Amino acid sequence: MEGQTVLNLGDVVVIMGKRKGAVRFIGPTAFGPGEWVGVELEKPTGTHDGCVNGQRYFTCKPNYGVYVQRQGVTAVNSITAAASQIQSMQRGRKERQEADFKRVYQTWNTLELEEEGHFLSQSAASSRVETLLRVYGPSSSQHQSGNSATSIASAAGVSTEPSDWGSGLTVEKEYGGPHVTWPLTKATVDAVLQHI
Repeated sequence: MEGQTVLNLGDVVVIMGKRKGAVRFIGPTAFGPGEWVGVELEKPTGTHDGCVNGQRYFTCKPNYGVYVQRQGVTAVNSITAAASQIQSMQRGRKERQEADFKRVYQTWNTLELEEEGHFLSQSAASSRVETLLRVYGPSSSQHQSGNSATSIASAAGVSTEPSDWGSGLTVEKEYGGPHVTWPLTKATVDAVLQHI
């Protein structure tokens, strides 16, 4: 055929610019019209061992053989070898980029799940504190357990007057954390939990 280099048995070829192997058969076949090239591949990415539909055209290891029409085969010379090498490197680069993207995506999802878990845990703690504040709020009323904030505080030797709470404490000017104010509110508790 015009424009195509002559192929000989044993020549190293590239199939469709992807797979590389050695020519083991050239000629017509019973399975299709035209000129076919039987190639023994370098890797087991083929479909047979040289035998198709009970007819053997050449012999190689199982899954190393493939037949390609003549126009799909290019003889390897320095130019085609370089082009094949570049294509192979590009495919490898693309595969690495895809793998990197998958790793980044999975890591991002893991971080988001961890952050969501932290937020849910913090929300649950905040809800528990809010419930405790409602149940044991500074009052003299009895809770179902028979305890009140007043009786618990008195038993612990703590003043039940909110204005006295924390009066003996001094906060350094450099302190940048949350400041607790009394009476406790959900916003104050959230600020403390956020700081933790």
